[in-house]
Amino acid sequence: MAETLASSLVTEKNKIHNTKPWVWLFEADVDGTNAVRIAGYDAQVTFGGNVYYPYPIQIGTQDKSREGDLFDLEVVVANYEQVVAGYLESGYLLGRRCTVRLINESDLTVSVHESSYFIKTVTTSLGAAQLLLGAYSLMAAEVPAVRFNRTRCRWVYGGPGCMYDTSMPNLISATNSDFDPTKCDLELGVESEGNGCRAHGANEAANGHPSRHPLNFGGFPGIPKGPARV
Repeated sequence: MAETLASSLVTEKNKIHNTKPWVWLFEADVDGTNAVRIAGYDAQVTFGGNVYYPYPIQIGTQDKSREGDLFDLEVVVANYEQVVAGYLESGYLLGRRCTVRLINESDLTVSVHESSYFIKTVTTSLGAAQLLLGAYSLMAAEVPAVRFNRTRCRWVYGGPGCMYDTSMPNLISATNSDFDPTKCDLELGVESEGNGCRAHGANEAANGHPSRHPLNFGGFPGIPKGPARV
Protein backbone atom coordinates (compact mmCIF):
# COMPACT_ATOMS: atom_id res chain seq x y z
CA MET A 1 0.00 0.00 0.00
CA ALA A 2 1.34 3.43 -0.93
CA GLU A 3 2.33 5.82 1.84
CA THR A 4 0.34 9.02 2.35
CA LEU A 5 2.48 12.16 2.44
CA ALA A 6 1.57 15.46 4.05
CA SER A 7 1.59 18.40 1.64
CA SER A 8 4.71 19.85 3.29
CA LEU A 9 6.59 16.58 2.71
CA VAL A 10 5.42 16.36 -0.89
CA THR A 11 7.08 19.74 -1.43
CA GLU A 12 10.31 18.48 0.11
CA LYS A 13 10.18 15.28 -1.95
CA ASN A 14 9.83 17.18 -5.20
CA LYS A 15 12.75 19.52 -4.62
CA ILE A 16 15.74 19.00 -6.89
CA HIS A 17 18.12 20.10 -4.16
CA ASN A 18 16.95 19.16 -0.69
CA THR A 19 18.72 20.60 2.36
CA LYS A 20 16.36 18.82 4.77
CA PRO A 21 17.36 15.14 4.91
CA TRP A 22 15.17 12.07 5.28
CA VAL A 23 16.02 10.29 8.53
CA TRP A 24 15.40 6.72 9.65
CA LEU A 25 14.38 6.35 13.29
CA PHE A 26 14.70 3.02 15.06
CA GLU A 27 13.07 2.28 18.42
CA ALA A 28 13.44 -1.06 20.19
CA ASP A 29 11.96 -2.24 23.47
CA VAL A 30 14.78 -3.51 25.68
CA ASP A 31 13.13 -5.09 28.70
CA GLY A 32 9.48 -4.04 28.72
CA THR A 33 10.26 -0.77 30.50
CA ASN A 34 13.20 0.86 28.71
CA ALA A 35 13.78 1.46 25.01
CA VAL A 36 16.70 2.15 22.70
CA ARG A 37 16.05 5.02 20.26
CA ILE A 38 18.57 5.81 17.55
CA ALA A 39 18.56 7.98 14.42
CA GLY A 40 20.48 7.41 11.22
CA TYR A 41 21.69 10.99 11.33
CA ASP A 42 24.57 13.14 12.61
CA ALA A 43 22.55 14.88 15.35
CA GLN A 44 19.84 14.19 17.91
CA VAL A 45 16.28 14.10 16.63
CA THR A 46 13.20 14.66 18.79
CA PHE A 47 10.05 12.94 17.54
CA GLY A 48 6.86 12.22 19.45
CA GLY A 49 8.37 13.64 22.64
CA ASN A 50 11.28 11.15 22.56
CA VAL A 51 14.92 11.84 21.77
CA TYR A 52 16.62 9.66 19.15
CA TYR A 53 20.41 9.64 19.36
CA PRO A 54 22.72 9.64 16.31
CA TYR A 55 24.13 6.19 15.67
CA PRO A 56 25.24 4.29 12.56
CA ILE A 57 22.27 2.29 11.24
CA GLN A 58 21.26 0.80 7.91
CA ILE A 59 17.66 -0.15 7.15
CA GLY A 60 17.21 -2.84 4.52
CA THR A 61 14.42 -3.22 1.99
CA GLN A 62 11.34 -5.22 2.86
CA ASP A 63 10.11 -7.26 -0.06
CA LYS A 64 6.98 -9.31 -0.50
CA SER A 65 6.00 -12.24 -2.64
CA ARG A 66 3.39 -12.22 -5.38
CA GLU A 67 1.02 -13.79 -2.85
CA GLY A 68 1.47 -10.78 -0.53
CA ASP A 69 3.68 -12.53 2.03
CA LEU A 70 6.14 -10.12 3.67
CA PHE A 71 9.75 -11.16 4.06
CA ASP A 72 11.80 -10.30 7.12
CA LEU A 73 13.45 -6.88 7.35
CA GLU A 74 17.20 -6.66 7.94
CA VAL A 75 18.59 -3.83 10.06
CA VAL A 76 22.32 -3.36 10.65
CA VAL A 77 23.56 -1.17 13.51
CA ALA A 78 27.04 -0.47 14.81
CA ASN A 79 28.18 -2.64 17.72
CA TYR A 80 30.43 0.04 19.15
CA GLU A 81 32.09 -1.15 22.37
CA GLN A 82 29.93 -4.30 22.10
CA VAL A 83 26.83 -2.42 23.28
CA VAL A 84 24.40 -4.66 21.39
CA ALA A 85 26.23 -7.80 22.49
CA GLY A 86 25.90 -6.63 26.09
CA TYR A 87 22.13 -6.34 25.76
CA LEU A 88 21.92 -9.84 24.31
CA GLU A 89 24.07 -11.37 27.05
CA SER A 90 21.71 -9.79 29.59
CA GLY A 91 18.73 -11.47 27.95
CA TYR A 92 17.34 -8.33 26.31
CA LEU A 93 16.15 -7.39 22.79
CA LEU A 94 15.27 -10.83 21.40
CA GLY A 95 11.52 -11.21 20.92
CA ARG A 96 10.92 -7.58 21.79
CA ARG A 97 8.84 -5.11 19.81
CA CYS A 98 10.54 -2.51 17.64
CA THR A 99 9.35 0.31 15.39
CA VAL A 100 10.96 1.71 12.24
CA ARG A 101 10.01 5.22 11.11
CA LEU A 102 11.03 7.50 8.26
CA ILE A 103 10.78 11.25 8.82
CA ASN A 104 11.94 14.44 7.17
CA GLU A 105 13.82 17.13 9.09
CA SER A 106 11.51 19.81 7.69
CA ASP A 107 8.54 18.46 9.69
CA LEU A 108 9.31 16.46 12.82
CA THR A 109 5.65 16.07 13.75
CA VAL A 110 4.72 13.42 11.18
CA SER A 111 6.30 10.22 9.90
CA VAL A 112 6.27 9.25 6.26
CA HIS A 113 6.50 5.57 7.08
CA GLU A 114 6.00 3.64 10.31
CA SER A 115 6.02 -0.14 10.80
CA SER A 116 6.18 -2.35 13.89
CA TYR A 117 8.05 -5.64 14.11
CA PHE A 118 9.52 -7.99 16.66
CA ILE A 119 13.21 -8.92 16.81
CA LYS A 120 13.57 -12.51 15.62
CA THR A 121 17.35 -12.95 15.60
CA VAL A 122 20.46 -10.88 16.26
CA THR A 123 23.91 -11.72 14.87
CA THR A 124 26.83 -9.73 16.23
CA SER A 125 30.39 -9.21 15.09
CA LEU A 126 33.14 -6.99 16.41
CA GLY A 127 31.90 -3.96 14.49
CA ALA A 128 28.23 -4.47 13.72
CA ALA A 129 25.01 -6.23 14.72
CA GLN A 130 22.54 -7.62 12.22
CA LEU A 131 18.92 -7.65 13.42
CA LEU A 132 16.31 -9.68 11.60
CA LEU A 133 12.85 -8.20 12.12
CA GLY A 134 9.64 -10.04 11.46
CA ALA A 135 5.92 -9.46 11.70
CA TYR A 136 4.47 -9.58 15.19
CA SER A 137 3.98 -13.15 16.34
CA LEU A 138 0.30 -13.92 16.93
CA MET A 139 1.34 -16.80 19.17
CA ALA A 140 2.89 -14.25 21.56
CA ALA A 141 -0.29 -12.20 21.92
CA GLU A 142 -2.05 -12.22 25.28
CA VAL A 143 -5.45 -13.86 25.10
CA PRO A 144 -7.87 -12.46 26.02
CA ALA A 145 -6.56 -8.99 25.17
CA VAL A 146 -9.00 -7.31 27.60
CA ARG A 147 -10.68 -8.26 30.85
CA PHE A 148 -14.34 -9.18 30.70
CA ASN A 149 -16.28 -7.95 33.71
CA ARG A 150 -20.02 -7.76 34.11
CA THR A 151 -20.14 -4.66 36.34
CA ARG A 152 -16.80 -2.85 35.87
CA CYS A 153 -15.75 -0.69 32.91
CA ARG A 154 -12.46 -1.60 31.25
CA TRP A 155 -11.70 1.87 29.82
CA VAL A 156 -9.38 4.48 31.30
CA TYR A 157 -11.52 7.39 32.48
CA GLY A 158 -11.55 10.11 29.83
CA GLY A 159 -9.32 8.15 27.48
CA PRO A 160 -9.95 6.30 24.19
CA GLY A 161 -12.95 4.02 24.50
CA CYS A 162 -14.45 6.06 27.33
CA MET A 163 -14.38 9.34 25.37
CA TYR A 164 -15.84 11.39 28.22
CA ASP A 165 -14.81 15.05 28.12
CA THR A 166 -13.39 15.57 31.61
CA SER A 167 -13.24 19.35 31.10
CA MET A 168 -17.05 19.69 31.21
CA PRO A 169 -18.41 21.47 34.29
CA ASN A 170 -20.77 19.78 36.73
CA LEU A 171 -24.27 20.87 35.73
CA ILE A 172 -26.21 18.13 37.55
CA SER A 173 -25.30 19.02 41.13
CA ALA A 174 -28.93 19.91 41.82
CA THR A 175 -30.14 16.40 40.93
CA ASN A 176 -27.00 14.46 41.90
CA SER A 177 -25.19 15.93 44.87
CA ASP A 178 -22.60 13.11 44.82
CA PHE A 179 -21.45 13.65 41.23
CA ASP A 180 -17.77 14.54 40.80
CA PRO A 181 -16.69 14.99 37.15
CA THR A 182 -13.01 14.52 38.06
CA LYS A 183 -13.44 10.80 38.63
CA CYS A 184 -15.52 7.76 37.73
CA ASP A 185 -16.39 4.69 39.80
CA LEU A 186 -16.32 2.56 36.60
CA GLU A 187 -19.82 1.18 37.21
CA LEU A 188 -23.09 1.80 35.37
CA GLY A 189 -24.75 3.38 38.42
CA VAL A 190 -27.82 5.59 38.19
CA GLU A 191 -28.26 9.19 37.04
CA SER A 192 -29.37 10.56 40.41
CA GLU A 193 -26.43 9.48 42.56
CA GLY A 194 -22.76 8.54 42.47
CA ASN A 195 -20.18 8.81 39.69
CA GLY A 196 -21.25 5.99 37.44
CA CYS A 197 -21.57 5.88 33.65
CA ARG A 198 -25.22 6.93 33.63
CA ALA A 199 -24.46 9.98 35.78
CA HIS A 200 -21.76 11.04 33.32
CA GLY A 201 -24.27 10.68 30.48
CA ALA A 202 -26.68 12.93 32.36
CA ASN A 203 -23.97 15.56 32.72
CA GLU A 204 -23.20 15.34 29.01
CA ALA A 205 -26.85 16.03 28.23
CA ALA A 206 -26.96 18.91 30.73
CA ASN A 207 -23.98 20.47 28.96
CA GLY A 208 -25.69 20.22 25.60
CA HIS A 209 -23.45 17.42 24.32
CA PRO A 210 -24.48 14.08 22.81
CA SER A 211 -24.94 11.46 25.53
CA ARG A 212 -22.19 8.96 24.83
CA HIS A 213 -22.77 7.30 28.17
CA PRO A 214 -23.72 4.69 29.13
CA LEU A 215 -23.41 3.61 25.47
CA ASN A 216 -19.61 3.65 25.86
CA PHE A 217 -19.70 1.57 29.03
CA GLY A 218 -16.77 -0.81 28.82
CA GLY A 219 -18.24 -3.59 30.93
CA PHE A 220 -20.23 -6.59 29.76
CA PRO A 221 -23.59 -6.57 31.60
CA GLY A 222 -24.76 -9.52 29.49
CA ILE A 223 -22.41 -11.93 31.28
CA PRO A 224 -24.66 -14.30 33.27
CA LYS A 225 -24.73 -13.89 37.03
CA GLY A 226 -24.66 -16.78 39.43
CA PRO A 227 -23.39 -20.36 39.24
CA ALA A 228 -22.92 -21.80 35.77
CA ARG A 229 -24.46 -25.05 34.72
CA VAL A 230 -23.51 -27.21 31.77
